[in-house]
Amino acid sequence: MDRELIVPPELEGGSYANELVVWSTASEFTLDFAADLADGDPGTLIGTARVRVPVTMMFEFIRRMNERLTAYEERYGDIGPPQESQ
Repeated sequence: MDRELIVPPELEGGSYANELVVWSTASEFTLDFAADLADGDPGTLIGTARVRVPVTMMFEFIRRMNERLTAYEERYGDIGPPQESQ
C-alpha cells in the first residue's frame, strides 16, 4: 500500500551527517547520525539526528537502502571509498 509522506516544514532541510553510530537493545536499533567537524576537536562528533527503529523493521530498512544504492550506482556509477584529503 502506497502512503503519502508529509514532512513538516521545520524538517524539510534535513540534517547533515557524515558519521553513523549504531547500537541496539533486544527490541530496537538506534541510529545516531553525526557530523565530524574538521575544525572541531579531533574525534568529537556532533549528533545531528537519532532514529530508533524496531528490530522487526531492520531487514526492510536494509532492503530499501540496497535498492536505492543499486539505483544510484546504475545512474551515477560505482560508489568508491572516501578520498583521503592530503
